[in-house]
Amino acid sequence: MKYHIRTEHPSFIRCVKKLKRKFPLIEDDLFPVLDAVSENPRIGTSMRGFGEKIYKIRVPLKSHGIGKSAGLRLLYVWDNHADVIVPIMLYHKANMATVTKGDIEDALRCITE
Repeated sequence: MKYHIRTEHPSFIRCVKKLKRKFPLIEDDLFPVLDAVSENPRIGTSMRGFGEKIYKIRVPLKSHGIGKSAGLRLLYVWDNHADVIVPIMLYHKANMATVTKGDIEDALRCITE
């Protein structure tokens, strides 16, 4: 079963636009990962404190010669009842080593409003 990915989340759009300045070919690296997530949402690691709702996956920037460990981090919400995956955050590991629970909660507010 392939899940539907809704990429119109405001926080995610802002993140992609910001990263696109530094990595112009980001979409070439991001779309295959989003496709893999749509095929198997559990491919990511579930985030502690959010149950089985928020997942994180490492995204390599092959077009820029950067592997998974130094690449991007994609956080997404998986609602298996609605068959929908919503990417909520995308950040570069070099700029933000970890994301706080507050950052995630802020991004989630846009979904619930």
